[in-house]
Amino acid sequence: MNLTFCIKCGKELPEGAQFCSVCGKKTQINVNRENELPISEIIGSSFKPSMNIGNFLIIFLPMLLLFMTSLYLAPQMFLLIVHNMSAIETSAIGLAEFVLSLLGMVSILVGTLSLYFLFCIYQAGVVIHNIGNRISGESKPYTQSLRMGFSRYPSIFVAAFLLSVLSILVGSIRYIGWLLNLIISCAFLLVYQTVIIDLKGFADGFKRSIEYLRNYTASYIIVYIVMIIIGGTIAIIGLIPIVIAVIALIPKLFGVLSGGQTTEILLEMAKIFSNPVLYVASILTCIIWTINILYTGYGIPTKLYLEIKKQISS
Repeated sequence: MNLTFCIKCGKELPEGAQFCSVCGKKTQINVNRENELPISEIIGSSFKPSMNIGNFLIIFLPMLLLFMTSLYLAPQMFLLIVHNMSAIETSAIGLAEFVLSLLGMVSILVGTLSLYFLFCIYQAGVVIHNIGNRISGESKPYTQSLRMGFSRYPSIFVAAFLLSVLSILVGSIRYIGWLLNLIISCAFLLVYQTVIIDLKGFADGFKRSIEYLRNYTASYIIVYIVMIIIGGTIAIIGLIPIVIAVIALIPKLFGVLSGGQTTEILLEMAKIFSNPVLYVASILTCIIWTINILYTGYGIPTKLYLEIKKQISS
């Protein structure tokens, strides 16, 4: 027996139920109405509600910090290796001392990445809630979205953790791993919206996401294909500033790689990562990628979710 879920209270209902037996809300999902979803409008009208200064900064600043930390530590690690290679060979310093110094830098980078991942979970709660309010025409203070990010953090964290684990497990499957990863990502992105917008727990949010995907499969396929195309294009455009910043150094790097010693290669890599122009280019890349995440990562999926929710409740 197929089950649907009450849009108001989340009660499981048997197929064909017109109203929820608990709260009385009209609940039937009419699959034939899927063709009525305004796909082009969903994609076209998602950009403006996604863009405001709060949403931009909460994505841009952590991303920029990650970029700057990586650009600062990379040449330091290369130079540490170069300066200590000869010392290790002459036993001027011990191998253990060198490894500890290198691990210290690596731990800073790993710690930054871990904090960035944890903050992205909070970030998703804030941004999806704010975009949902703006799409719905509700003028609510941004502080409410900031509080919502904290209150929904446990459920979003469970979803993000399971998504990461499943992505690793299925990603190794030959030929179809990428496709399974895409399906899982789509399902869990829908869980985020259910958890944040409708205040469901992870289990209830997952059930509703499966129900929506089952009844609106074609709409999700179309929208997510468009999202991938748009998002991929903008992501590539975002790399252009970095390519321009390092393109003049690439021929010399290839020359060193083809005939240079290890120390020469590492020194050349350190010069590339220390280039001030690369720092400026990274800022431009972060700006473009932030806009991309807001529009394709949060805006379009949230608009689609709200359109389906509105159709179900009408």
